[in-house]
Amino acid sequence: MSNQRRDLRRKTFVWVLSVCFFSSLLFHAAVAMNCQDLKRAGIIPDVLPESACRALSVEVGIQFASGSPTKGSRMALHAVTDCPTITLSQRPEQGQKAVVFLTDPDAPSRLVHLPSTSELRRVVRFRANPVAGEWAHWVASAEDKTIQSGSKTFLPYAPPTPPKGTGPHRYVALVYFGSTSKLTGVPSPANRRQWGGPRHAHAVASESGLALVGVNWFTVEHK
Repeated sequence: MSNQRRDLRRKTFVWVLSVCFFSSLLFHAAVAMNCQDLKRAGIIPDVLPESACRALSVEVGIQFASGSPTKGSRMALHAVTDCPTITLSQRPEQGQKAVVFLTDPDAPSRLVHLPSTSELRRVVRFRANPVAGEWAHWVASAEDKTIQSGSKTFLPYAPPTPPKGTGPHRYVALVYFGSTSKLTGVPSPANRRQWGGPRHAHAVASESGLALVGVNWFTVEHK
């Protein structure tokens, strides 16, 4: 083999290693950023344990007819009446499904930590009463990167209906990959309170052998 060819192979090898290294750095930086966002929003620990951060590898999009909320952005009540479309940055492996669990940890009202006066914080704490959370809003699955109203449904979509004056409710879309053949614990439409429990969406998914891969959320408030 000529020296020129060996040099070319060496440079190619170094280039591939560099790409892999920087891709890994970017991935871990994105995961760290997602974890910080989840902590700031209180989704960790209200919905997920901190250890769940290590599993996040898929970007989750939420699309309503009137907009695409992300990372807690506000949506009007009238804008979330129809079932959203969930889009993923990658599809599950062959033989697996993507499963979305939409859950509200703030039913009927939530505790909001605000950097404001002590009196305002006292009022907010007094009104906080998330005794019905988590509230189950939707469970559906698909074999590809899109979950929508026509997808296989385990729990029909129930639009957000936060009671008036109970503050902004977080609606968290948890996406898992895995087999749905052993999916158990999903409540009936008449038993959505605390996922038929008291239980949590992440517990239902984990006990069914599903692996968390992505999270997104939006907020709705009835003023």
